[in-house]
Amino acid sequence: MNETVQSTLEAAPTKPIERVLGSYSSGRSGVLVVVLGGLHGNEPAGIHAARRVLATLEREQPEMRGALLALAGNTAALAQGQRFIDRDLNRMWSEDDVRIAREAGGDDCRERGEQRALLAEIEPRLAQSWSQVLFLDLHSTSAEGPPFCLVGDTLQNRRIALRLKLPVILGLEENVEGTLLGHYGEQGHVAIGVEGGRHDDPRTIDHHESVLWTVLVTAGLLVEADLPEYARHRARLETAGAGPPAVLELLHRHAVEPGDGFRMEPGFVNFQPVEHGELRAGADGGQRIEAPRAGVLLMPLYQGQGQDGFFLGRRVRPFWLHLSTLLRRLRLGTRLQPAAGRAPRGRPPRRARGRPPRRALPLARALPPVRLPQGASRGRARLLHAQGGAAEAMSPMCLMSPMNPRRLAAASLAAALTIACSSASDGLRVLVPTVERAPETATAGFDHSHARWTALLREHVRPDGIDYRGFGKDIPAFDRYLAELQAVDRPELEGWTREQRFAFWINVYNAHVVRLIVDHYPVASIKDLGGTVFGRIWDKKIVPLPDLDPEGKGANLSLGTIEHEILRPRFKDARVHAAINCASVSCPPLLPEAFVAERLDAQLDAVMHAFVADPTRNRLDREGHTIHLSKIFDWFASDFERDAESVRAYVTKYAPADPKWIAGAKVKYRDYSWKLNDAAEK
Repeated sequence: MNETVQSTLEAAPTKPIERVLGSYSSGRSGVLVVVLGGLHGNEPAGIHAARRVLATLEREQPEMRGALLALAGNTAALAQGQRFIDRDLNRMWSEDDVRIAREAGGDDCRERGEQRALLAEIEPRLAQSWSQVLFLDLHSTSAEGPPFCLVGDTLQNRRIALRLKLPVILGLEENVEGTLLGHYGEQGHVAIGVEGGRHDDPRTIDHHESVLWTVLVTAGLLVEADLPEYARHRARLETAGAGPPAVLELLHRHAVEPGDGFRMEPGFVNFQPVEHGELRAGADGGQRIEAPRAGVLLMPLYQGQGQDGFFLGRRVRPFWLHLSTLLRRLRLGTRLQPAAGRAPRGRPPRRARGRPPRRALPLARALPPVRLPQGASRGRARLLHAQGGAAEAMSPMCLMSPMNPRRLAAASLAAALTIACSSASDGLRVLVPTVERAPETATAGFDHSHARWTALLREHVRPDGIDYRGFGKDIPAFDRYLAELQAVDRPELEGWTREQRFAFWINVYNAHVVRLIVDHYPVASIKDLGGTVFGRIWDKKIVPLPDLDPEGKGANLSLGTIEHEILRPRFKDARVHAAINCASVSCPPLLPEAFVAERLDAQLDAVMHAFVADPTRNRLDREGHTIHLSKIFDWFASDFERDAESVRAYVTKYAPADPKWIAGAKVKYRDYSWKLNDAAEK
C-alpha cells in the first residue's frame, strides 16, 4: 500500500467489548446505517474505527439526517482473538440458520447466541420508518494488500461502493453462502463489505474510519461541509485504493474443509496476478493445489481458521458496467418469460423466486436479466432451449467462455441492442421458446418490490412535506411506474398473497394522489381540483385500472373507490389510514419508500406509531388529561373501534411510553388542514 497517513489510534482499550458500540442521531428521518465490526474475532479494526467515528460525532454534534448504529459481531471470539469459537458467524445467515436463531433453545453452538443478540438489535430497528437501510460490514485479511469492497451486484450497492474509490469485488454471494450481507441484501437493503487491510496493520483502522465517514456523506446522513477532515479521508482512500483494477468479479473459490491441512505458500498478496496451473498451496497427504485458471489472487488464507483458501477474480471493464447499468434502468428484461428448470438429482424442486438473478458475469450482466427458475442454483439462471423434444439447460455463464471472446462479446452486445431497439415498436416484448412454466410464475412479471416508486419517494419526500416540483421533473420515471401498475390484470392480482394485494393498492392510491397534484401544480389544496362547487376529487375516475373495477364494469377507478370499496372493507386494517396520503398538511406523512409485502406489517406499525406520536397531528396532553386527535380518528371511528374496541384503546396501543392514562382521558378532535403538504412552501 502507498498509504502515507499514519494511524493516530491510541492503544486498544482493555474493557470488554459491548454489543452496541454506540449510536448517533439528530432525531431527523432519513437513512439508517448499521455498521458491524468483528464478525470475525481476529478482525477488531472495524470496532476501533466505529468507536473513533462515534467519539467525533458526540464531540462535534453535526446535524444528521437518519441514524448510525454500530454493533460488535462475535464478542466471544473477539475476547479470545480468534476468528470464531465453534462456527464462522459470517456463514450462519442462511434462511435455515436465521430460523434456528429465532427459535427458543436453538443454541447448537456458541455463535448462535451471538447471532441471536445481533438479531435482537437489528430487527426492531428495521421495523422503524427509514428512507433506506444500509449495512456496512468491516473486515480485514490475513494477507498483505490494499483495502477493497465486496458487494452484491445491485445498482444501489454499486452507487455507494464506487464512491469509496476502492477496488470493488462483485459476486461474493455466488461463491460464499450464508453471509450477513447476503441475508440483508436479499431483503432489498444496501449491503457493503469492506476489507480494510491486514489484521494487525494500524492503517486498516484508518481505512475503515475513512470508509465510514464517506458512507455517511454519500448516503446523505451528513453534509460534507460539516466535516473539516472529510477531504483528508477521501484522499486517504484514493491513495490506498490506487493500483488494482477499479472493479473485479470473483470467478473461483477454493473451499477449505476441516482437516484438509490447507497451507498457503508464503509471499502471496491480494491482487497479485497468477497464471493457470501455477502452484498456490498444499494440503495434507502431499496434495498440490494449483490455480484452475489465470486471474487475480484475492484473500489468500494465512491463518489457522477459515473456510476460504483463496479466491480468483478478473477485471470488469467500465464498458460492461455502463451497459448493464443502462439496461437495468430500462428494465429490458422484465417481459422475458420465466423459464422452468429441472432440479438436480436427489433434490426436491425449488420454487421459482419470480425475480431476476441478482448476480451475473459481465457479458451476461449486460443482457436483460433472466428470472431465477425452479431448481437453479443461486446466482445462475437457466435458459431452456427446446431441441428434439428435450429441454437443454443453458447458463448465461456460457457467454464468458474463453472460446472466441470477441465474437461472444459482439453477439452479446448485438443481442442487447436488438432488444433495446425493438422495445420502441414492440413494447419491450422479447420472443422466447414456449416452455413449461414453473409454479407461481403468474406473479413473476410484476415487481413486488415497487422499486421504481421507492426510488421516486426517496428522492422527493422530505421530512417537511413532498417536493411536487421535483416529482414533476421525473415524469418519465413516474410514467414507467404507473405503467407497471396499469399492466396488472384481475387474474394476476387474484393470484397474489393478501400482503401483495394490500401493498399494491396502498401504492396505487398514493402514486395517483401525487400524480394528480403534479399534473395540476401549483395548487393550494387537493380539494380545489373537484371541478365544480359540488364536485369532489375523491369521486373523479382518475385511476386507469378498468380491469380491476370492483363492480366489474371496466370503468376507471376513483380514489374514493380504492379507499372505501377496496382498502377499508377488503383488508380491514385501520393502520391503512396512516399509510395513505391525501396530499394535505394534516394527513399522515407519506412514507419515503414503497409499501412491500415482505415488510408490510412492520411498515404499517411504523407509520401508525409515527402518526400517533406526531404532536402536529395528535397531541397527547397528560397534564390536561386530554387527547387532541386528528379528525381521521373521528371520521373513521368504526375502523379503529373494530380493531381495538374504542378509539382510546387504539391510540393507547400506538402511543409512546406509559400510555395507560389515556384510558380515562377526554377526547377532542383537532381542526383538519387541507392545505397542500408542499415542501417547497415551507
